[in-house]
Amino acid sequence: MSGRLTNAAGNEGAGGAVGNRTGGHAFACPLCGLARRPGLFEAARGGPYRVCAACGSASGPGTLDYARHYADYFPDLVAEDSPLLAERYHAILQRAERLTAGIRGTRTPSLLEVGCGNGQLLAVARERGWRVAGVELSAAQADHCRARGLEVVCGDLLGDDLFEDRRFDAAVMLEVFEHLPNPRPTLRALASRLQPGGVVYLTTPNFSALARRLLGARWSVLHEEHVTLATAEGLRRSLRDCRLATIEIGSRNVNLAELAHGFGRRAPMAGSQRAAAAADARDRIEASAALRVLKAILNVLLRASNLGETLVAWGRNG
Repeated sequence: MSGRLTNAAGNEGAGGAVGNRTGGHAFACPLCGLARRPGLFEAARGGPYRVCAACGSASGPGTLDYARHYADYFPDLVAEDSPLLAERYHAILQRAERLTAGIRGTRTPSLLEVGCGNGQLLAVARERGWRVAGVELSAAQADHCRARGLEVVCGDLLGDDLFEDRRFDAAVMLEVFEHLPNPRPTLRALASRLQPGGVVYLTTPNFSALARRLLGARWSVLHEEHVTLATAEGLRRSLRDCRLATIEIGSRNVNLAELAHGFGRRAPMAGSQRAAAAADARDRIEASAALRVLKAILNVLLRASNLGETLVAWGRNG
């Protein structure tokens, strides 16, 4: 299985071809909403993915029992706070403070995070003086957040109508988008919880990533938990459909450890292996001034080409 892509005519598209296969009848893309006859992308795990002919985003079969799967979801790698992530969170919040200064005046900023995990981002925001609230589908992680004194509700923002009567200056979804079979309604609900002029920040894997193009079916992001894999164009259209004006969409990062693993023609990394390799590489880079400079240059190139593994988007309500 090569993990290569065919379009509706059976021709090779970005990423190559698995043969003369298509996704059958037209389907409404969960990212851009347009109905086209999709291509197919076979994956070692989690596939086949239908690939939208309009925006290039990919949709997996979505066979998981989500309520059961995520009920006690709490990966070991996110159980403890990360000093490096704390630095990143401070940078995100600093930018959110600048972007919302005009709508807040002297009012204390407020933040809603959907999929807040172990609560580290909310805790960092609280340290900076924000009023914070979170939504988490995993009861195990929600309990952990509440033990930290954070206001976190266990449930589904959209399905459980959470925080409908509240309006926030900023909202965040980090690595949540890809877990949603149909992310636009959740994004629309998130936008409705924002103040006029409020901002949303989200990150999600990039289906157009260099790593996916090079590794094909063996890219570790392709697995059953990840049912919607966006491209920059798909994400841009989603923001527009949800009445969020795009401030910025870009990409960053490449997991060099995974590329080296994949070029050895070995089986795809498990998600935990991939995360551990990325964390180890991050630690090595942060310990070396030369590697930090190299990383900064690489991220400039990845942003310019939209080939980074992670899409990063800022949008504004209204």
